Amino acid sequence: MTEKKPLHINQNYIPWKGLNNLHLMLTPVLHSSSRVYFGQSKNCPEIEIGGIDVKKRNAVLLSVFLTVATLVGCLVGLFAVHTTQAEAATGYDVTLNFPFYRYPYTGDHVRDAMAGHPSVCTIERDGAEERREQSLAGIPTKSVYDRDEWPMAKCEEGGYGASVRYVPSSDNRGAGAWVGNQLESYPDGTRVKFVMSY
Repeated sequence: MTEKKPLHINQNYIPWKGLNNLHLMLTPVLHSSSRVYFGQSKNCPEIEIGGIDVKKRNAVLLSVFLTVATLVGCLVGLFAVHTTQAEAATGYDVTLNFPFYRYPYTGDHVRDAMAGHPSVCTIERDGAEERREQSLAGIPTKSVYDRDEWPMAKCEEGGYGASVRYVPSSDNRGAGAWVGNQLESYPDGTRVKFVMSY
């Protein structure tokens, strides 16, 4: 066993191959001790800084790193689960940006109606005619106007209690055709959230 000799070093630099950046990890120790002891074994040189074996210190640092990595992984996992649950809690599958600027009268009605009715339409084509009759019951027709409904008759939420407003026929029918085209590819049961696009 060779004698360990003290060596005074610059606290910002360790002149030993492979350890030039070790000071970045050991700054607190270097501030408390300016002596570094170098062993002479070629296979596994011992380095003691402030009386602490560097191999042991590295093992501790590795343990701390793995512990922190595990905790971070757990937090990321919890966040992912929370995000998934939050998305499920929103209660819709897709979002439809209704072009208010193209169909302002219909858009104005839908926007106002959503203040007291769901903004989500669950597509249910079967029973649409029955729900339309329910929502329009007692509301007479009017020349050059349509009786616009929200929620729409093709929505599960439509029917009794729906908001109905007279809307210029050209505006309402254009809006109806546009919405119909957008929803055509979605199967019954799809929950569509309507959002106004100005």
